[in-house]
Amino acid sequence: MADLQWLSGQSVATPIVAVAGNSLKLKVLPGPGERLPLTIVSSTPAVAAGVEVNNRMGPNFTTFILHAVLAGQTNLSIRSGDGVVYGPVPVQVQPVLTLPDPTTDAGLLARLLLAEAPNPTLVAANAQAQLAESMRLMRVVVENRRAKPSNRWGSQGATSLGDVIRAPGQFHGLGSYPTIAGDVSSNIANILRLANEAGDQRQPVLRAHVEAVLQIARGPRPPDPTGGKLYWWRTAGSGAPSSDVVLYKTLAGNSFYQER
Repeated sequence: MADLQWLSGQSVATPIVAVAGNSLKLKVLPGPGERLPLTIVSSTPAVAAGVEVNNRMGPNFTTFILHAVLAGQTNLSIRSGDGVVYGPVPVQVQPVLTLPDPTTDAGLLARLLLAEAPNPTLVAANAQAQLAESMRLMRVVVENRRAKPSNRWGSQGATSLGDVIRAPGQFHGLGSYPTIAGDVSSNIANILRLANEAGDQRQPVLRAHVEAVLQIARGPRPPDPTGGKLYWWRTAGSGAPSSDVVLYKTLAGNSFYQER
């Protein structure tokens, strides 16, 4: 049986996962007794198909690009003459993840969470497991600041989430939202790009992260586990924002504080 690999030589896991618009560069090593040329057959080419097939007779392998067209599922087979040498295996094409309009509350919240939560590929596994709860608490904090404007947490005069986010000195890079500072904007864009790039080994983790962000940003306001007293978070280890607050919980590198 032939071996389907990435160009790096690592075998491709099944089912094959792609995102609409991806062009995955792959190669096939024929098994004993299997001969070139090979043909790439998709059961639903409108979903994904093998293109730019290059049978390299001397080195005895075939390269091709798996082009994912639209979300859905197809089956991929590789044939030599009249016989199948690989597959059929399922190909799952995921939809492209996009962020909501930046002028909406959901769009603002999604960008805030991506900016403030740690990149899950850069933290330990235990911190990854805490990210969703941490981001729900972030939303609780900004919703509380909007509901109860006060100079104690920098939201005096706020009537919208945008006012809360733009408050001076509160959220790095978001003080002029919807304009976002370059370093923060680049970080958000990079996470979203990799979440949509199935050829990158970080994609599954980052896609799950962005999906969690979107669920929290678009969903109903989470309940406040402190009964309406949660108004702050800071990077873990940086200390409390004042002497009259207490630590509620530290999650995924951020410490959340509540009123006494």
